[in-house]
Amino acid sequence: MRDKVHIDKNGTVTPIEDLKTSHLINIIKFIRRKAKEGFSTFSGGGSCDDDFWFEVDELFGRDALDYLNYDDYMEEALKRKLRI
Repeated sequence: MRDKVHIDKNGTVTPIEDLKTSHLINIIKFIRRKAKEGFSTFSGGGSCDDDFWFEVDELFGRDALDYLNYDDYMEEALKRKLRI
């Protein structure tokens, strides 16, 4: 089972259950907005020119929500009986 943590833009790891309520609400709103607007993910690798690879994926809707672990945040919101 993976730990349910939030990693902020500075790389700080915080368990979702330790987030302040206002921060949790803002994260959920942000994820919903990103799922509606869509966003790109980039990946790639290789060790030389011959085996280099690069991929771009566009995520929207449920795929975006899953990628951003929306259900983990909503589970915590429900535990706190928040209506968002």
